[in-house]
Amino acid sequence: MNVIVIVEEKYPTKLILTHVPSADFLFHLIDPSSGMSTPEEIRAKRLARLAALSNQNAEQKSPSPKPTTKPKPVEPTPTPAPKSSPVVKPASSHSVMPKHTKPQQSIESWTNSQLEFMLHATLSKEKANSKGFFYLSSLADEGLSQLTFEQIDSAFVELLTERGVGSKFTSPLDYLFTTWKNASGIKRTIRNDDSQLAQKQRIVNEVLRLSSSYTLIIFQVPDMFVDETTIDATVQTFWKQINKYDGMLLETFTYIINH
Repeated sequence: MNVIVIVEEKYPTKLILTHVPSADFLFHLIDPSSGMSTPEEIRAKRLARLAALSNQNAEQKSPSPKPTTKPKPVEPTPTPAPKSSPVVKPASSHSVMPKHTKPQQSIESWTNSQLEFMLHATLSKEKANSKGFFYLSSLADEGLSQLTFEQIDSAFVELLTERGVGSKFTSPLDYLFTTWKNASGIKRTIRNDDSQLAQKQRIVNEVLRLSSSYTLIIFQVPDMFVDETTIDATVQTFWKQINKYDGMLLETFTYIINH
């Protein structure tokens, strides 16, 4: 008896017979007994055998049905995203304007304005009225319109010995201290890279020098000043407000030692 072999091919749902049963195997299926048979039985067995052989030949000639394969779905090819070209920013229509530096004030204008502030005095009647400065009438009568280095000492003399400062200050010491303090403040604001550094320092240092010098004269010749004062009154003022005048006193003593 031959064996029926069943092979599972590529597709598990399809089972294909690779070997057909022989005629003897079919004969035994018809008559399983191994004894003698009648002619009709033999004829029937023959016919069965022939039928089996015929079926065998037909199956061998007919091609085995090929398994149908489902076509794979065609996946759409992804369309590449268009490359974005770099955005070129248009050049700004606003060009960078160069910084305009403020034109430097002339040394003559600077000297006049700073001396007005330090001395609290001016040659202009308009400024005297609007800013409360002393009007230097004697110097103005000489035809001068601006204060210069040469007028610094003359301004001190006119204010302290001719006009007096009592209308705006409590004493000559009070005025001289204010002048010294103003000059010290301006000196600190002058930059080291200023092209007019030397000229400006010369102006400011002269005001500081004369302020200290006239303060010393108060102790020596107090009756020189229009606004009456005494040495005792000046000393008392110093002692009562020593923290206020200490910087000026130190500079005055330094001036005395150096001269």
